Amino acid sequence: MTSQPQLISRSSFLGQIGAGLTGFASRSIGMFAAPDGMLPKGVVRPGDSIYEQARQDENARLDFRPDIVAYCYCQDDIAECVRWAAVNDKAVAIRSGGHDYEGFSLNNGGIVIDVSKYRGVAVAPGGDTAAIRAGTDLRMMYHELSKARRTLPGGTSASVAVAGLTTGGGYGLMARRYGLMCDKLRRVKMIDSRGHVRDSATDKLGEDILWACRGGGGGSFGVITDLEFDLVPVPEEVVYFSQRWDWSQDHAESILMRWMSWAKDAPRELTSTLTLAGGSPKTIRSTGLFLGNVSTLKPMLETLSADAPPKRSTIETLAHIEAVDRLAGPTSGRQSWKMKSSLGAHPLTSDGARAVVKQVEATPHAVTCILEFNAFGGAVNDVKSGATAFPHRSMCYSLQYQTYWNQESAATDAFAWIRDAFAVIDPHTERKSYRNYCDLDLTDWQRRYFAENYPRLQAIKVALDPRNLFRFPQSIELPHIVKPASLRKAL
Repeated sequence: MTSQPQLISRSSFLGQIGAGLTGFASRSIGMFAAPDGMLPKGVVRPGDSIYEQARQDENARLDFRPDIVAYCYCQDDIAECVRWAAVNDKAVAIRSGGHDYEGFSLNNGGIVIDVSKYRGVAVAPGGDTAAIRAGTDLRMMYHELSKARRTLPGGTSASVAVAGLTTGGGYGLMARRYGLMCDKLRRVKMIDSRGHVRDSATDKLGEDILWACRGGGGGSFGVITDLEFDLVPVPEEVVYFSQRWDWSQDHAESILMRWMSWAKDAPRELTSTLTLAGGSPKTIRSTGLFLGNVSTLKPMLETLSADAPPKRSTIETLAHIEAVDRLAGPTSGRQSWKMKSSLGAHPLTSDGARAVVKQVEATPHAVTCILEFNAFGGAVNDVKSGATAFPHRSMCYSLQYQTYWNQESAATDAFAWIRDAFAVIDPHTERKSYRNYCDLDLTDWQRRYFAENYPRLQAIKVALDPRNLFRFPQSIELPHIVKPASLRKAL
């Protein structure tokens, strides 16, 4: 039996964790005679014994060499690093969980502000909201919230951190019932490019700051330190299901077509995925969570598998936290990968489904290739496209293209497969992409990630980071001409 967490007031918690910045934020950059003296103690440089480990990303194909990796244990540490970067004109990369697909949380020759040591969860009295520090990973978040019988509709990867997931959108297996992680964000604190604290609850640009952090991508505006969320109740029990089919080309196409309609029309309490995996053996698998009971779910699963009975089927009633741990799976070692994504507003046509199946059939040797469909709709689509920076509010699914390899010699085949898959399948979709599955191959990423919301993100960028201190290949760009009217509040 789990013990109840200590509950402190929301204002007290946010006040305590921000108190250290109040005096510090008023200092001017010019007062520092010795710039290196501005850095906190948790600094790693080239030549240090842990530098090679500190510069690693979860993705083994990424190879970056920052001048400094700064592990920040408090907000003062973060502010010191930002000021040092401003004095030295160093690009700032921000890392929380280290799961960035293209290495945007690292850089060459700049400073990496790592907030993974800045962790903590505090649930407010009554359990309606929680303040969560930016470096808190999902496993810690779920377990701490479960003590108060609350949760958030986040993702399934246990070591992903809260700040990165939320700022890109934040999809998980309760999305159709409760929406995205960013939809529950109600307050955010960040350190801007001058080393000043910006609190969305009190800042004159607070509405814009909060809006941008709800799906506008992490790392472009400042270093997020603390986030406050509206919580949702934890169901006493959830139903976890997994169905697996042996591969056959005909069955694969039929199952994909049926899942498309089935997932779209499912009740909100059901969020599911369909995965087609190449390799040996090739497999088809559907998993998901149902916020109901087994007797209600079983007829729905029978509808999904009407054309082809699964080889293996699992339906289990679990405590929510058990389901979270089950979906997170075991910790895996580092390997190389490349990802892409597409979003679809309508089920694939038979031509689109056929293209998917053919790409799985074409999986090269020594490479793992996966096409994973995630059901959207429900609460995700209740929000208007301009209400948050995340614009994709009329989709019925997202598709994540995935390829993994361990041998360096397999990289060429892996890249060729995923680029070919995208070229063949994406035309059957809305030609939009999910920012958290970032992809450097995209030449029109501004439109694909943010659609009509991009100009407002640029205006917010000007307000918070006019020197472009927080920059990386797909950071929000400074416009040539910025009209303050593009912000709801005056700049």
